[in-house]
Parts: sequence; structure tokens; C-alpha cells
Amino acid sequence: MAGILILTNLLPVILTTSGNISFSVPSGKVIRFVVVEPTVGFVFSIGTTNGGSEISAGVNVAAGDSVLFSIDKTYNGLIAEYGSPVIWFNGALNTVTYKIYFR
Repeated sequence: MAGILILTNLLPVILTTSGNISFSVPSGKVIRFVVVEPTVGFVFSIGTTNGGSEISAGVNVAAGDSVLFSIDKTYNGLIAEYGSPVIWFNGALNTVTYKIYFR
């Protein structure tokens, strides 16, 4: 089935936190997408720095929503484009659950 992404046997890394949080991408892994589930709405961004939006600019995410963010950059243990395997999920002021899926 060309053009259809089949999501079977995917187990996400799940982070529940408030405030900005860093995440070290495991060596050899590539993030496919992140699901963001906030308890209170906020402007979400993904960056290579605390508060940054180098990967994904700020997007409004409403309270109670489950929003999927596709990552179109290559991230693995080397991260040639950005030079660091650490990314930041930014903008949350209250509790948010992040589900990180790899390919």
C-alpha cells in the first residue's frame, strides 16, 4: 500500500512533565513523530535549545487535544545538521504528556 504509513508494534517513549524538557535522542534512532497531549493549552515548539524553535515553530495546542507533530529532520546519534542529539520540547506551563515515536 504505497503512501500509507502502517503503525504496528510501535512503542513510544512517554514523558509527562511541566515546563520545557530536553530529550536525548538514542544513538541510531530517528524520531518519526511526537504526540503532544496538554492539560492546559499552550504554544508548543521543538528546538535544539531551551526555548528554541529550530525544528518546529510555535503551534497552538488546545487543552485536552492529542496533536501529532511529524519530524521532517534527520535525528540520530550524530545529528549532522544541528550537531547535537539533544532536542527540547518547549512552551508548556502545566502538565503535558509527550509520546515520542521512532522509525
